[in-house]
Amino acid sequence: MVYLEKIEWLKEKCLNNELVKYYYKYIKGIENDTVSVQGKINVKQLALYGYAGQKIDGEKIKTILLQNNIIMGGRINTYELLGIYLLDTNNENIKKDIEEKFAQVDLKLKFIIANVMDIYKNKLLELLKLKRDLTPIEQIIKYILDEKFYTINVEKYAEYIEKAEDFEDLIILEKFAYKRSLNDINIVTPKDNIVSILNNFHNANKVITRDRRKDHNEYIIKDEYDVQDLLNVIFKSIYPTIVPEENTPKVGGTTARADFIFKEFEIVLEIKMIKGKDRDEKEFIRQIKEDIQSYYRYEPKYMIFYIYDPLDKTKDEQSFKDLEKKIKYQDKESVNEIETEIIVIRGH
Repeated sequence: MVYLEKIEWLKEKCLNNELVKYYYKYIKGIENDTVSVQGKINVKQLALYGYAGQKIDGEKIKTILLQNNIIMGGRINTYELLGIYLLDTNNENIKKDIEEKFAQVDLKLKFIIANVMDIYKNKLLELLKLKRDLTPIEQIIKYILDEKFYTINVEKYAEYIEKAEDFEDLIILEKFAYKRSLNDINIVTPKDNIVSILNNFHNANKVITRDRRKDHNEYIIKDEYDVQDLLNVIFKSIYPTIVPEENTPKVGGTTARADFIFKEFEIVLEIKMIKGKDRDEKEFIRQIKEDIQSYYRYEPKYMIFYIYDPLDKTKDEQSFKDLEKKIKYQDKESVNEIETEIIVIRGH
């Protein structure tokens, strides 16, 4: 892919600056070399201490800044300021200086700040959401920061990649490549992804339930809570905003609780497991009918019921499929339609 080639070119060009290299390794989670300084410490070295995770007394930080005649929100550059912030993340004066810096710098440096301080990710995304006609770089940064998956304009990102030339561009393109890798997982829609994962779950979990390494204990799936835990690991890595086990709004003093809520995609997912003590699927048919009557309160577009039957207790799979339908519910303002899907995975 063109943007991956551009990333390698930018690495060779830009990672010869010690300060940005330390910033780069910090946001990548790579341990930086310890900074060894003889004599007087300057502001750049102070920042390197921060990126390397070395500790220094707060009063000494102030002294060094005064000795170097540095006005934090003024002449000090963004990379120095962020490194010094990492030395004392509770220092309100430094936080204020970063806030002033964020307001002063261009879009790319705003993104640099946002990669160290999460609060500025939201601020930057809100700024971009207010704009109608986004430039290529604005569209790419919005694409990176927005937790939703959507198709980006190919011409716009190609235009940006062509002009990318500095370290900030390297960071943006690497984040873009990562988000694209997640987006490429999507088959057609998030719902299709979820269904695909559920359909492949039984076969995939054999790696830890049956074919584990000899010196490691096998993972035993005893009930639906074990299934939920495994699925939570999978879903959370792809959709970080997923909400496990959230109560429905109360109606008539009663509430219900779905196993997974994908709020941005308007999907409710409920997990059932038919266990050894269960004779057949009848009790689960009853449960699903009750859940359908409760989960509409989430106002989803889709209700997905996953029936995990590793011991093949189901006698009539069609009895589940008979529950698949489109149901309508009406609130104060509109009539909404929910599509119900039942996935039955039997042991084999």
